[in-house]
Amino acid sequence: MQKDERNKILVWDFPIRIFHGLFALSLGAALVLGLTSDDHSPLFAWHIFFGIVSGFLLIVRILIGLISKGPASLSELLKSPFKAIAYLKSLVSGKPTQEGGHNPLASLTYLAMFCLLGLVLLTGFNMQSEFAEESHEALALALLATILLHLAGIAFHTIYHKENVALSMATGRKVGPKSQAIPSGRLVLGVAVLAISALFIAQLGQNFEPSSPSLTIPWINAKVSTGEGDGECGDHEEKRDERHHGHHEEDDDD
Repeated sequence: MQKDERNKILVWDFPIRIFHGLFALSLGAALVLGLTSDDHSPLFAWHIFFGIVSGFLLIVRILIGLISKGPASLSELLKSPFKAIAYLKSLVSGKPTQEGGHNPLASLTYLAMFCLLGLVLLTGFNMQSEFAEESHEALALALLATILLHLAGIAFHTIYHKENVALSMATGRKVGPKSQAIPSGRLVLGVAVLAISALFIAQLGQNFEPSSPSLTIPWINAKVSTGEGDGECGDHEEKRDERHHGHHEEDDDD
């Protein structure tokens, strides 16, 4: 395979690259387990586990964005739709603008992904009604569609620009103008992100039991139902069963 000799610049520092790897693994696991396991399956508790990890990492990403400049900053995700339209026009014309970080379409996709994840977590932590359950499932499917769109964008970029853009999240380097290069990889901050994430995951898993009715989120001591019998979801199931039982009794009386 011919080596790409085009000018590559450093655009993704260690904090972003570490976040991206952990986030992809945890969110992927949460979605797969949530869509393939039954509420009463022990695997469903792992869906909750990885969902919480994804939520924690989303907070980490927001904090990284607040203290970063360049491609990793939050402002880079808030590009206007007009820039996305202009980028689409540049693709059609055959003269696409070269971005050091995310192009405008990718930025909007990431923004949608993060917003949808927030809504998925919000509905997942408040499964008190059938409407909440249905909303949670619908939002999860929308999130999955956004992720697939993101992957399709990576494939398109790789073919169209002849650049293995997925590799940039491992190396931190991507083809782009020198003016958009970041000065350093911020290794120390990357180690801090990895250490804090590992500590959170370790504490979350310390008392984790798939058969337990709830899971305590570290540092805020909030309890989340895992979908087993004695938790909030279990209470909801009992109420639903009582309603069904009541309907059957009415039918018998008739």
